[in-house]
Amino acid sequence: MWYFKYSPEILFPYGHTKFSGLPGLIVKITDDKGDFDFELIKSVSDSKLKGKFVNIKKSRYIEAIETTQVKLKKAQENANSNAAAVLASYGTVIIGEGKEILRKKEKEREKRREENKKYANPLELEN
Repeated sequence: MWYFKYSPEILFPYGHTKFSGLPGLIVKITDDKGDFDFELIKSVSDSKLKGKFVNIKKSRYIEAIETTQVKLKKAQENANSNAAAVLASYGTVIIGEGKEILRKKEKEREKRREENKKYANPLELEN
C-alpha cells in the first residue's frame, strides 16, 4: 500500500514514476513496508528555469504506441533475451565472429539477470 502527501493548493497532477493523477502536487510518497520513500526536496520558481531547456525528440511522443503493462513487460523480456534482433531492428548488421560473441554476451547477461532477480524490489508488484 502507498501513502501520499500532496498539496491541493498547487494544481499539478504529475508525480514520480507511476504516481500521478492526484488533485495537487505530490510532496511525499511512502510504502507501508518502508522500502520506498520519495520526497520533494526542492522547488524553484519558473523564473529560475528561464532559458534552461530539456530536449525531447519528437519521436518519443509522435511515434508512441499505446500499450498495456502486460504487453510492455513482454516486449522488455523479448528485447532483453534477443539483443541481435533489437540491433537488427535498428539496421545493424552483425558479421563473422560477432554473432558468436553476441550470443555469449546474451547468455552472460541472462545469467546475471536471473541472479539479480532475487534482489529485486520493484515499485510494481506482480500479482
